[in-house]
Amino acid sequence: MSNETGLMAKLTEQVVISSNPAIAAVQKALPELMVLAKINYPDMEDSAIFGLIKSEFSNLEYIASIKPKIADCDTRSAVAAIKQVIRKNLTLDPTAGLVYCVPQGVNLGTKDAPKWITILQVNETVDGLLSVAMQAGSIVDYTAPICEFKDGKVFSVSMQIQKASGRWETKTFNEYHFDKWKAASAKRNNGIANASYTLCKGGIDPIFAATKCIRHSLKNLGTNTLAKLASHIQMPKPRIVPIEVAMSEAGEENAENATSAQVLVTTVEVVNVPTADQPSPTEQNDLSTLKMPFE
Repeated sequence: MSNETGLMAKLTEQVVISSNPAIAAVQKALPELMVLAKINYPDMEDSAIFGLIKSEFSNLEYIASIKPKIADCDTRSAVAAIKQVIRKNLTLDPTAGLVYCVPQGVNLGTKDAPKWITILQVNETVDGLLSVAMQAGSIVDYTAPICEFKDGKVFSVSMQIQKASGRWETKTFNEYHFDKWKAASAKRNNGIANASYTLCKGGIDPIFAATKCIRHSLKNLGTNTLAKLASHIQMPKPRIVPIEVAMSEAGEENAENATSAQVLVTTVEVVNVPTADQPSPTEQNDLSTLKMPFE
């Protein structure tokens, strides 16, 4: 037996296998998870990497205690979900606010002969997306979203991101985009759009608009998590203010845009709103953002 194999055997013995099938499957995948973690931490000792992974086991056990449906999740999906977290150098720790776990029903059969299973999905919050983008070097800095208001409603929301080249780009989204997002939400949810699109005096909720702004601003940036090793990255100091955002597990759109801690929304009241033929000063500098493709 090699030294590495012997060490892995000793580390594996320290893991108390859970009675929860999904968690047990993740725990038994320890050797694979160790290999993935070493990509992010090539200089870290195996015992230290083991400690990090073991803490993720504890995080998953805690989440499962408040979301019992995780016990019903397909074991392969649970392992794949945790691999995703480790590969992107994120954490399941709820206090970090980087990801959220959602048991999701999936039909592996057909409409006439359905075969439903429950899988474990681990999705990034906007903080998680920002973390991945910065680790990959897709962006090196960003500004908090700014909401502009007209007649008490959110008229537009924008933010700036700084590319690795040092160039700043302004991403602006307005009522045209809000309507497209709302229609997509309704299409995914049997004709009923997320209530957040009409929550603020009939218009989109400012916090919800801010999270959507971040998500769409980070799309199509080519976030290759292997572009830079996480252990070599100096993350900037946090410039975001904790804001609690309600999330309903039953609402896919709510879960997609929820964030446990993440956005500072600066509000700007628009007095003289330009017409469609006369874009605002912020839009004049970046008209291309109005033509971005959306799902």
